Amino acid sequence: PEILALGNSISTVTYFNGDDAIALVHIPSGDTLDVVGTVGYDPGTAWDVAGTTGATLNHTLIRKATVIQGNTDWEAQQGTNEADSEWIVMEQDYIGNLGSHTYNPGGNPMAAAPTFDPPAGAYMAPINVALSSSTPDATIRYTTDGSEPSSTVGTIYSTPIPVSTSTTIKAIAYAPGFDPSIVVQADYAYPVSISDIATLRTQPTGSGHVYTLTGEAVLTYQNANRNTKYIQDATAAIVIDDNNGIISTTYNLYDGITGISGYLNLYSGLLQFVPTADPGAATSSNNVIVPEVRTLASLTSADQAKLIKVMGATITHDTMTQFPSNAANLLVSDASIDTTLTLRTFYNTDYAGTDIPTDPVTLTCLVGQYFDAMQVSPRFLSDIETGGGALQTPAVSIVRNGSNVDLSWPAVDGANSYRVESSNDPYSGFTTHGTASTNAYSVSAADAKKFFRVIALP
Repeated sequence: PEILALGNSISTVTYFNGDDAIALVHIPSGDTLDVVGTVGYDPGTAWDVAGTTGATLNHTLIRKATVIQGNTDWEAQQGTNEADSEWIVMEQDYIGNLGSHTYNPGGNPMAAAPTFDPPAGAYMAPINVALSSSTPDATIRYTTDGSEPSSTVGTIYSTPIPVSTSTTIKAIAYAPGFDPSIVVQADYAYPVSISDIATLRTQPTGSGHVYTLTGEAVLTYQNANRNTKYIQDATAAIVIDDNNGIISTTYNLYDGITGISGYLNLYSGLLQFVPTADPGAATSSNNVIVPEVRTLASLTSADQAKLIKVMGATITHDTMTQFPSNAANLLVSDASIDTTLTLRTFYNTDYAGTDIPTDPVTLTCLVGQYFDAMQVSPRFLSDIETGGGALQTPAVSIVRNGSNVDLSWPAVDGANSYRVESSNDPYSGFTTHGTASTNAYSVSAADAKKFFRVIALP
């Protein structure tokens, strides 16, 4: 977000992944003036620069102030260490001097920028941060109040800096015979307690802001792809993107989790919670999240990651007749909209390889978003219910009556009968218990299950 705020436009042309070469070309002549990387060559993952392995992946490169013009010899630019390279290698997303560049042709070499140990990031316990520069006899000045350090501003570093709350350290290095280094910055984040997901969703994004969700959230879906988890409480829902596998505890569907810590990241319009610590064992189990009955037209960004139910949903695709095993885009519509939304399938689901239904279905799904467009994603095959059509879901009352369990519900318009299903474990599926022609059904207490649901049939 901090980088986007400084930009004038957004384009996918900058979606590099570390092994992409870039050339600065003079259009009228076709002459190449400067390069990063070797055009036409795949280095595997990234190129090394200034002795830093994989420097063109997840780092920021800054041209040294003494470089006076472009250089088409990438190997000469790379160098083998800090001294003979044309580049200064910084940590990922370093933007301390974005929008300006120090240019000092013929000047002294620049002192090596200070480094931080431990590095910037999110921490749960107090730490001591050591500063160092690889330039001999360098003096380091640093600040922790947000001001820019200089030869006269800041504290001269002598011993590790104690950090126990969210702190930004800025530092600069000076050495005899060297020009000052660039100012470098490290953000150390400590969690802020947030009581519920709705409040969490309103907080600033970025790894410099870490939050602990103190209230319990219920797991409504998880997928091995990026270790994705969807959680929901009484206020809202959010998706956990755990590509680094920070959460190591194994959870079952509908477990309650308390004390999740992480930061917020906005990915193409979808708000994600990126964990920074494992919250530990589940604090409850077998919770029940009742999907909210919604129309597709009513979905907004506030519904992201929420478990909902859509009546009379029609799923289509131009070429596919079966659900794919990978993440793919299908189309879905209902009576509330004139067009369609995207139905985004999850990786490796149990509906992969099954036929896409041709008739309207009752669709239980999680709400997603891609830029400005809302999306929905079913979790399991059981989320795609045929036979319910566009009829409303019966609101069932369950009463113990002597040796029986009596179920009743208001009549649903257009329904000719009702299918009664039961289960002791609703997360593994329901089985048909019977069919009722009226809006009531009775079950012997000896045969009763823990959970019942009723589906109106046309």
